[in-house]
Amino acid sequence: MNELATTTSQVVDPIKLRLPDLLFCELEAPVDELARRRTRLWELFLKPMTRHVCTSRKLTREEKRMFLYCWKASMGPEPSLSRGPHTKRIVALAKAARQDYEDDMADVFRETSVLFEEMMEPFYSGLPKNVHGAILCGFRPAAKVDAEDMTHLSMLVTPTWAVKRCLVSAVRALRSLDVIRSEGELSDLLQQGRHWYFGNEVKAAVFSDLSRLHFWMGLVSLWMLGIHERVSREFQVEMKKIGLEGEFRAAPGLKKFDRIMAKAFEYQDRHGLESFEDAVLSPLYVIDVLRCAFNLKTPQRLLEVSSIIVGRFPTPRMKNGYATRNGFYRDVKLNIAIQCGALGSILAEVQLLLEEVVEAKQKMHAVYQVVRGDFWTTEATSVESKPATVTKRRVSMAKRLAPSMRTVEHTSTHTFMALIAAVLLSYFDLITTILVGLEFFRDGYQFAGFATFGMLALNLCLQALVTYSTNQGVVATIVCLVAGKTLFDTYNVISDTPFCAHTVNPIRAQALTRFLEGLLDSMPQALFLAIVLVQLKSENRRWIMWSSLLFSILSLAYLAVAIEASVDMNRNYRRLFERIHGYMPGPMARRCGVLVGVYTFIG
Repeated sequence: MNELATTTSQVVDPIKLRLPDLLFCELEAPVDELARRRTRLWELFLKPMTRHVCTSRKLTREEKRMFLYCWKASMGPEPSLSRGPHTKRIVALAKAARQDYEDDMADVFRETSVLFEEMMEPFYSGLPKNVHGAILCGFRPAAKVDAEDMTHLSMLVTPTWAVKRCLVSAVRALRSLDVIRSEGELSDLLQQGRHWYFGNEVKAAVFSDLSRLHFWMGLVSLWMLGIHERVSREFQVEMKKIGLEGEFRAAPGLKKFDRIMAKAFEYQDRHGLESFEDAVLSPLYVIDVLRCAFNLKTPQRLLEVSSIIVGRFPTPRMKNGYATRNGFYRDVKLNIAIQCGALGSILAEVQLLLEEVVEAKQKMHAVYQVVRGDFWTTEATSVESKPATVTKRRVSMAKRLAPSMRTVEHTSTHTFMALIAAVLLSYFDLITTILVGLEFFRDGYQFAGFATFGMLALNLCLQALVTYSTNQGVVATIVCLVAGKTLFDTYNVISDTPFCAHTVNPIRAQALTRFLEGLLDSMPQALFLAIVLVQLKSENRRWIMWSSLLFSILSLAYLAVAIEASVDMNRNYRRLFERIHGYMPGPMARRCGVLVGVYTFIG
């Protein structure tokens, strides 16, 4: 099994395996064969990996990535945000995805949990035999604050803008925390659900409708992240001073947006937050957005660090897992208060762990992600005996945050078609320019012919010079000289393995090529040809001249429309040219109306 884990971990990009398609798509295989594949994935990989490998050693980073990818793939396809019969069918398919081995899966989770407990039992049994270990196991800190009050509701100023649904006040609050730094970022968030807190993910499902609860919960979550980000560095520095060398472990950033939203929905169930006014503030119940840990060698050192932290910071709550004497994972958790100026205080979580527990945690962390419900789609409860409603909430939230696959497919198709249209227009313009130059020579207009080919040659040379000076490489420069730069850039943007991708961003190179084509080719040629046509007699004005003029104008107008749409809608353009921003309507009909208006105006 270890050999299988090592072999599968060598896959560079698990997504390229297309497991969801191979397990659920009826175009790939008959229904019975798909069901057999899902069962075999469980029996030959997921079950032994969960039961044997994860309990025997820590997974490598590559092994963990493959392990979690396979678990996610076994959930079934992600539902589309678009309503319709296809969405119901996808949901039904996902619900029945693990039906054949559902009971076996629950048993494996239970057995794995028991096995971890048995592995840690000798250590936990021997802990009270040590003097400081006995103190640690017997210490039961009194709660300074009731569990119901352990929220940010009483610590931070209330974001009343969320309760009143005032978008103007919300933007001001986010702007004051640098969560929204420009009009472009606000446009990206509200139109496309993009934000630098989300990385490459899109949260269009959350921010698509400002009348919905999750829209305002999302803004509150961003506001929370902004406040925590402001004090994060100082918190980590102060915590690091407390530990000896090698003890302090900083968390990998703040808690992710998705996890805050998922936990917020769980707290709505747990605390009965049914009204909008209460539910919209549920992200304030999440108190571990900012966290860190200490890996300590002895119980004595753990007690020392605990005493130092309690002496330096207000500590509303302290939980001693070593005193509960159940479960395979035990630690000491301290929730400390950190001042945030006029905004109030936030709660941060500090974990104190003994090294033996850390080793066990590293082994079981991948399994824990599965057990806690990240990849659990049924109503069965996990080994942690979580209520089914909580598990369903987590899954339903994940579905609401999932991208629309149909939308993604349409976006890819539209992008591809737009690029092909740009290439065709560019080369039609080039061909008609050459034909017009030849026509000038045939009719005896030598000056016009030389001027046409001279401007074309100058355009290619200047483009090649700019290409080389912007470090796009020798290959791109040569391609530019033979009038192939448009096709070259289009290939680089579409392809997974572009030429010279290490030298310059393909999107930036394409944008530069478009600009140069319009400035050095289409615009001068259109202007020159219009002047020549005015001077020619009507019987000498050939259709090819009118065609060349038309394609030059169409090419100019299309370049303007393409850049306008890309800067407002395309994620890569937004990142590269974030200072340029505008507005593009969401509905397709209105968006097309704007683009047609721009096209007509330029043309």
